[in-house]
Amino acid sequence: MTLSSMINELRYITNFPTHLSLNFRQIFLSLIMTLIVGVSEISICLSLAILLFGEKLPNYVPNGFSLLLLSGVIANIIVAFWSSSTNIVVVPQDVPIAIFTVISSNLMTHLPSGTTDQNLWLTVVTTMVLTTFLTAIFSGTLGLLKFGNLIRFIPYPVMGGFLAGSGWLLLKGSLGMMAGINFQGNDFFRLFEPNILSHWGAGAILSIMLFWLTRRFKHWLVIPGFLMAAIVGFYLVFLISHSSLEIAREQGWLLESLSQKVTLNLFNPLSITQANWSLILGESGNICSIILLSTVGLLLNASAIELATKRDINLHQELRAVGLANLLTSFAGGFICYHQLNYSMLAQKLTINSRLVGLFTAGAYGMALVFGESIIYLFPKPVLGGLLLFLGFELLSQWLYDTWFKLPFTDYITIVIILMVIAMVGFLPGVAVGLLVTLMLFVVNYSRINIVKHQFSGVTHQSNVAYAPDKVKILKEKGEEILILELEGFIFFGTANNLVEVIQARIEDISKNPLRFLVLDFREVRGIDSSANISFLKIQQIAQKNGSILVFTHLSEFLKSFLEKGDFIFDNSCQIFSDLDRGLEWCEEKTLEVNEYQEKVNYDLKQQLKDLGLNLEEISKFINYLKFLKVEREEVIFQKGDVSDGLYFLESGQISVVVSMANGQTKRLRTYKSGTIIGEMGLYQQANRSATVICNSSSNLYYLSTQNFQKMEQENSVLASKFHRFIVILLAERLRHRDVQLENLLS
Repeated sequence: MTLSSMINELRYITNFPTHLSLNFRQIFLSLIMTLIVGVSEISICLSLAILLFGEKLPNYVPNGFSLLLLSGVIANIIVAFWSSSTNIVVVPQDVPIAIFTVISSNLMTHLPSGTTDQNLWLTVVTTMVLTTFLTAIFSGTLGLLKFGNLIRFIPYPVMGGFLAGSGWLLLKGSLGMMAGINFQGNDFFRLFEPNILSHWGAGAILSIMLFWLTRRFKHWLVIPGFLMAAIVGFYLVFLISHSSLEIAREQGWLLESLSQKVTLNLFNPLSITQANWSLILGESGNICSIILLSTVGLLLNASAIELATKRDINLHQELRAVGLANLLTSFAGGFICYHQLNYSMLAQKLTINSRLVGLFTAGAYGMALVFGESIIYLFPKPVLGGLLLFLGFELLSQWLYDTWFKLPFTDYITIVIILMVIAMVGFLPGVAVGLLVTLMLFVVNYSRINIVKHQFSGVTHQSNVAYAPDKVKILKEKGEEILILELEGFIFFGTANNLVEVIQARIEDISKNPLRFLVLDFREVRGIDSSANISFLKIQQIAQKNGSILVFTHLSEFLKSFLEKGDFIFDNSCQIFSDLDRGLEWCEEKTLEVNEYQEKVNYDLKQQLKDLGLNLEEISKFINYLKFLKVEREEVIFQKGDVSDGLYFLESGQISVVVSMANGQTKRLRTYKSGTIIGEMGLYQQANRSATVICNSSSNLYYLSTQNFQKMEQENSVLASKFHRFIVILLAERLRHRDVQLENLLS
């Protein structure tokens, strides 16, 4: 890479835009949107913090809340400047956090009993920092390598299963948070105890109401408006019942206040030495799941924003921007952030076209970071838990209900299986099972694809060799003895087995002549699996048992070597040719030999003219219009671009029509054997020759020029008319043959 290209790449990586739109209208609309986002995200971040730390580390909920808010500050500032689009809002994402609750629960459960809350907190936060850091490195590297389109390679049902599983984790965590239980053993039945039922029941009612409202009304004020109304309604109930906040807190309706003030401390990298790294490394599988799902989530949301806003988004740039944002976030102890679809669409509806949206959103997170601790303990737990429950409902509804009407049954079942495994065993086994099920479905579905692109017989598909009429008749009679299979795609054990069945069916078809030549064309084969070698060995055994010869065409050296490594033996029962045309020519020549056809060295011109329907007198007159030519091997008869001024009768020898390729080589279009006619269109067209004709061996030809043919029409119209009729029959026969070939291709 040159210095200039490195500088250009550095400019492309940084991509520091200046589109801030500092006008009153954009500022005013951005402030309105920031207020909406702020109300929603403060509630969500607090809910997620309680979900993460509320059970085992309630005194550290403010710290967790602050770290999530700090993540929003840093990420929105970075993405606001480095995103390839305006109106982008990034938030701490609930799906990765839902998976991380599994990690934090495992860490808290398996740490030694004497571990202090401080060490427990450091272990969990260190794991969170590590996860965010690795996600940043992974997404940033994909962006630098311009691999943003990798999302197309992840099976859609697997992503759906992951997201449905995340919805289940959110639902389970929200119920546990509101009920104060963790669903171990028979804890599920405790949900229906009266004092517990009232707590989570209130949150469930709120979540169902919010779910219905968001489905019924597609307005950006629904969620923040409902949250504000729910909070106001909660306090109105307690005000009417003459209850105090202390009583509400004692009854579990509000978060418990701390005995001492907890302030935000940025993550100290030196504190990682106090974390329990053996337990952290034991969660590597779940961490990898978060990394993969977060990157996929970013690409999915960015693609959805691109479609919804009808603006081009550079996925590579988004990966780099979010990678940088999460990298800086990890240094501060924060968690993964990436694009939020709904907020970006809201900005589009408000006709905001400014990066101020991201900057103002960062400001909203910052304000909550400064004043958030004073309002944490005023948020009702049913509202926070109901919000989490709503997020879980949304994911489950999207991937269990909506997909029922959109996806094929097998894809839908895959989502259900992944969800069930995540719910009953764990997230990591769910990921593994999902990939395994998808792989199995892929193998089954791909095996149904017919790798035989076209199937012909020698009757409808011949080589580009023109034979004398008597030879053509024999080849048509014996054409069913040649089976031509043009293969395509990737061959593995599933598709190769279908090939065996096709060949077996043809051999067992007693209504046709016994199969003598099996032609396999590999021109469009993209690859072959080692397991397919067994099928090709079986094909060879079937062919040998039937007395058939295997003819391989377009077989590359790589594929030939691959088959040989699989114990396939290219013996006398196999033939290899560079292309299908040469392979078919060999089969036709062998067919003529087997049928005891004696090659005529010289097709007497008089016999050829007799085949035209001329009598002896007419033959003598016709010959007077011809000119005899003796042409030696490699001699050019006419070249591409020459004037079309007549036709040639080939009495003996062989000539070929060739064209020059871009690489300097020549390609054979057609070969003419003795007893054939070439250049007949030259009598009727004034256009130049479209190809070059060259002699393959010493040949005798008779040339009928356009001038002499016109002379024949004037002097002997009956003779000329008979020749006209012959040419019409010849062209009609060729056209009929092309129609048959086309019909076979279309079928």
